[in-house]
Amino acid sequence: MRGSHHSAHRASRPRPRATTFSARARAPPPGWCPWPGPYAGSPPACRRWPVPGRSPARTSRGAVRRPWRARCRPRQTNRDLARKLGIAPSTCLERVRALRERGVITGYHAEVSLAALNRPVQALLHVQVRPLSRTVMDGFKAYAMALPEVLSVFVVAGGDDFLVHVAVPDVDALHAFLMDKFSGRREIVGFRSSVIYQHARKQVVEQLDA
Repeated sequence: MRGSHHSAHRASRPRPRATTFSARARAPPPGWCPWPGPYAGSPPACRRWPVPGRSPARTSRGAVRRPWRARCRPRQTNRDLARKLGIAPSTCLERVRALRERGVITGYHAEVSLAALNRPVQALLHVQVRPLSRTVMDGFKAYAMALPEVLSVFVVAGGDDFLVHVAVPDVDALHAFLMDKFSGRREIVGFRSSVIYQHARKQVVEQLDA
């Protein structure tokens, strides 16, 4: 009787609730992939099973951001990039291919030293043109991009119409460039120059939250 009473007492105790997730995640349905867009239906090497306690959306967002956080050098191999990202080479290759197809990666370029090319002095030229017609704007942009001293041309809003980035050997060469290439143009009604002392550019591009 004592043993039966003890067994009944143990059976009446409330069982504690499970507060931890199972270490083994459920297998996803066929064809399921947490990544949106071109990653959907990707090969098994590119799939990630659901992580206990983490929603597929969070896993997807982190997985998509990873390639932007890597310092992508054109000459590094796919295996080196995969090692930096901490993923398999096949997964890395698929992600880079998807980024190219989406237009995120548009090309690979070599970094050139302007000082080695005897062009250490850089400047931004603020230019105003008139009349503000498509023909005049497109004509000046094509003219500026054809000049060897010009690195890039920006069409901007505000008091100026263009920002022209140039690199020349010295300040005298900058002055000669302005006098010879800009002052005689009829569409240019005004310009001024700002010499660049220092220039910094990010090598890693982060994806911004929507």
